[in-house]
Amino acid sequence: MVKTPAARIRFMHNIPDPYLRQMGWIVVRWSNLETLVDWAIGHLLRVSAGGHAAVTIGLMLPFRLDMLRGLVQTHIRVGAVRREIESIIDGILKVQPHRNFVVHGSWMGVGDDDKDAGLMGYTGKQNKLGYRQELWLLEDFEHVTDEIADLEARLMAWVLTKPKRTLRAAWHERHLPQFQRSRRKGARAPQRAILRRPQRPSWG
Repeated sequence: MVKTPAARIRFMHNIPDPYLRQMGWIVVRWSNLETLVDWAIGHLLRVSAGGHAAVTIGLMLPFRLDMLRGLVQTHIRVGAVRREIESIIDGILKVQPHRNFVVHGSWMGVGDDDKDAGLMGYTGKQNKLGYRQELWLLEDFEHVTDEIADLEARLMAWVLTKPKRTLRAAWHERHLPQFQRSRRKGARAPQRAILRRPQRPSWG
């Protein structure tokens, strides 16, 4: 992905099929990935299939990923299962800007007749925050497609294993070590003793 002077750009109506195929794969696989994020949220919330929509509808993906990460931190102990899903979440956040660039960018041909020269994409307005202009070769599109496909497969495997909720941590204590959390049985024993109903007197 390299920058090219704007003077070399020409508009190309007929983008070559290999590029269109990769763009299509990025769109389709990303849609599947978002659905799997919802499934993972639904599993941790223990709602019926499709019931997660009542919680996630209208939420942008970053907010849903925050929700999933929070559920993981409060319901799954530190270990391989938790590290895997947190790695997947980080991977999705890392590749999302590239997916958004492909989907929301305007794409143009570079050069005269050389279709292998790549496509120039841009989003936003020049000299404004968020402006992005890059030359992408076919291999760049393929790389994004492969990254999304890998995340999709890993998240599908994670959801299908139906990881158990092995932790019950309050939200404000999710980053504390286990022995410092107030939800431990031993920590609540004095409270139960205080609140226990007193025995009725025996009148003999």
